[in-house]
Amino acid sequence: MDRRKQLLGGVFLLGGILGVVVVRYFFLIPIEVLGWKIFWHFLIEGKIMNLDAVAKSSTFLKCLIGFLVGGVILRIISEIIYKTFYEEKKQP
Repeated sequence: MDRRKQLLGGVFLLGGILGVVVVRYFFLIPIEVLGWKIFWHFLIEGKIMNLDAVAKSSTFLKCLIGFLVGGVILRIISEIIYKTFYEEKKQP
């Protein structure tokens, strides 16, 4: 895999994480925040929750959408920046 693809994958991951943070702080209702805290508490302690219940929860769905949307948005922005500043320099 070339370096540019690795970089864009990392940018997507970073955008996804930022998307989840935005969802966590702006789109979750208090009961979903409680579920978020319980999930991470159990995960840090090495305990596995019922993954079927987690996957069906609205909290998981919102976070998944936030991850995908955040990743796509940051990747598009990085592509625009790359084409604007780096490919322009390559042309004589």
